[in-house]
Amino acid sequence: MRIVTYRRAEWAIDSFVSYKSPGVDGIFLALFQKAQKVIVPHLVRIFQACLSTGYVPAIWRQVKVVFIPKPGMNSYTGPRGYRPISLTSFFSKPWRGWWTDT
Repeated sequence: MRIVTYRRAEWAIDSFVSYKSPGVDGIFLALFQKAQKVIVPHLVRIFQACLSTGYVPAIWRQVKVVFIPKPGMNSYTGPRGYRPISLTSFFSKPWRGWWTDT
C-alpha cells in the first residue's frame, strides 16, 4: 500500500508531456492531467491491485508501432527511410517512478 501512493501517482501524471501520442488504448495523458483529482484515487487502487496480484492487464502490454519518415531522405520506398516509434499505454509508463523515492 505504501508503494503506490497519491503523491507518486500525481508525480507520474505530471511528469509526462500532455499531448504525446496515445497507445493502443487511445487515451491521451492530458485527460488524466485535467481530471487528476477525480482519477488519482482510482488509479492508485488499480495499481495497488496490479502489484498485489502480480498481473498487468494485456491492453497495457500492447504496443502500437508507427513509422515516421526520416527527414532529408531521397526515397521512402524502403525501410531505411523511416524511423519506428513504439506507442505504449500511459498505464504502462509510470510504473518505475511509482515505486521509487521520487
